[in-house]
Amino acid sequence: MSNIFSIPYVVDSAFIDGKLRFTVVGMSTMAQTLASFHYGEHKLTIPHMNRQGLTWVVTKQHFEISEYPEWRDELLLSSWMEEPKGLFSLYDFRFCYAEDGGKKSGWDETMLRNQGDGKYKAGTPFMNAKFQWMLLDLEKMRPVGINSADFSTIGFCFDESCTTRFPKIALPEKFSFERTFTPQRLEIDLNGHVNNTEYLKYVLNSVPDEICSSRLISTLDTNFISSAHFGDTLICRTSVIEEECRDDEICVVHSIIRSDGSEVFRAKTVWRPESSMSRGLWTS
Repeated sequence: MSNIFSIPYVVDSAFIDGKLRFTVVGMSTMAQTLASFHYGEHKLTIPHMNRQGLTWVVTKQHFEISEYPEWRDELLLSSWMEEPKGLFSLYDFRFCYAEDGGKKSGWDETMLRNQGDGKYKAGTPFMNAKFQWMLLDLEKMRPVGINSADFSTIGFCFDESCTTRFPKIALPEKFSFERTFTPQRLEIDLNGHVNNTEYLKYVLNSVPDEICSSRLISTLDTNFISSAHFGDTLICRTSVIEEECRDDEICVVHSIIRSDGSEVFRAKTVWRPESSMSRGLWTS
């Protein structure tokens, strides 16, 4: 594939759970880090856009996860941009184990290794994702056409990372659980809004323990509806939707609203037994 941007990465302690597995929040954070590196090479990051009176915002995300890498696994993270259309820019991600020893069999002192030509090579993929981005006019805070920015140097790729694109997330008639959050200063991003990874933390912290303790997310869809700010009161509503899933899955719908009832964020997570999605290297 041409116009692919890739970096090596070793799963570190900043993005692992209590069983030393790479977390969904870690995958999302590294996807955005990867995109910023790629955009940065072409002067398309948020600071670059700000100089033109513009900024990036993410509007939707779709993740498909087949396996969870573990602490110190060696990975290759790849991303590419699809040709922009209308108001939206689509950005794809594929995260793979590194070829020739990407999965660790236990503790050793080997870190990133050069392979022949000096480049890290991709092995088995474990995560595919697609993000939808939009450019906003900073003064009017309204969307503008993607052609307002110059993408002539970045190059586009037409490979589809995912089997689906941003399915609609229907809300249940009522929610089973509610939890209240107040965004803190360290959760605010460059745009002065709650960082999108914080919403993932809000919804994942609201999932019942009986699901989180024995299952992992296989599919995640998000829809960013409006911006939340420092000091807002947010209510995360959660409900298990049993009829939408296969026998070995549990589906959960999440909706975050402000105290005035206006919706900020919506998501759907699909959970599968952890035994089918991780090696359990560090817990056996």
